[in-house]
Amino acid sequence: MTSNNKTSEDSDMWVIDAMTTKQFVIVTCCIVCASVAFFGIILNLLNVCLFVKMGFQETANISLLGLSISDLCGLLTLEWMFLCLNPLFIEAGLPLAQVEVEYITGGYPHVCFARITGFITAFVTFERCLCIARPLDVKSFLTPSRTILIIAGIYICMIASVVPAFEVNQLQWKFYASENRTKLGIAYNARRDVVEGVVLVVNDSFGYIAFVIVSVFTAILISNLEANRKWRLKSISVAHATTVTFRDKRMMRIVLVISTMFITLSFPITVVFIFTTAYPQFGTWGKYSNLFYICSVCLTLLEICNSSFTFFVYYSMSAKFRQASVQLLTSYSKIRDKNNF
Repeated sequence: MTSNNKTSEDSDMWVIDAMTTKQFVIVTCCIVCASVAFFGIILNLLNVCLFVKMGFQETANISLLGLSISDLCGLLTLEWMFLCLNPLFIEAGLPLAQVEVEYITGGYPHVCFARITGFITAFVTFERCLCIARPLDVKSFLTPSRTILIIAGIYICMIASVVPAFEVNQLQWKFYASENRTKLGIAYNARRDVVEGVVLVVNDSFGYIAFVIVSVFTAILISNLEANRKWRLKSISVAHATTVTFRDKRMMRIVLVISTMFITLSFPITVVFIFTTAYPQFGTWGKYSNLFYICSVCLTLLEICNSSFTFFVYYSMSAKFRQASVQLLTSYSKIRDKNNF
């Protein structure tokens, strides 16, 4: 009976051996994901510089600046996690327990910034919905100062949601008998399991809530744009209607593309983690844990793409952003030429 069960388990096509999983994770994370994330870090640094240069008179600039900062920080934490997985870094002989250090200094900060990205995306779509639903009131309601407070509030709330995890996972120098050396690792607190359980549930819930909010407001935004377009085409002259609808589309299309990217690239992540909750064998310690790790790596690549390519969206759809990009590039060229001279 035991032999038959073992044979059945070994023949299960979804059971992946540990060596294959390790090789896939190392190659994908340390080469593919790390390269795309590095590229995204540079692009988000450009986003931050350009939005600061464009000023804070428009609330959209403030929101997109907050989004770029969260994307930048999320990519930086991922790069640190990929570095901790790199065999060259592991074999460098540094006095670090890489898995433990990466867990608390990379994993939780990344989750925090991913949630910040989700809620800022939700706020941006909500703001654009207000621009259509209440165009005369939105500027008096969402002033630049209030927008700054809302963005700051999102950062504070999401950071506060992961702070307890740092309290029960403190970094300390520990002696590892198996290696006969002292390294920096995690000193586990007695309340760790309880506190981490709450933190993970809260942050998972935040992720689902942000996804639902973005999806709902994106659908409302598309519906309102189409309704307004039809109403204006019926109510005013064709020439003027074309101008108005083009102006609306130009204002909203950046948000629509960003929110659509977020929904499309976050949907697989949401489905996988819901499935993990419903079917624990597909989780970290289940029968299909190696398949879960491989799926997680692929989903991480989707998340990196969502955080990395917003520069091209802004550049292709915003004349002001293109103008600021050209000015920044011109200024850099002048400084470089002056230094070379």
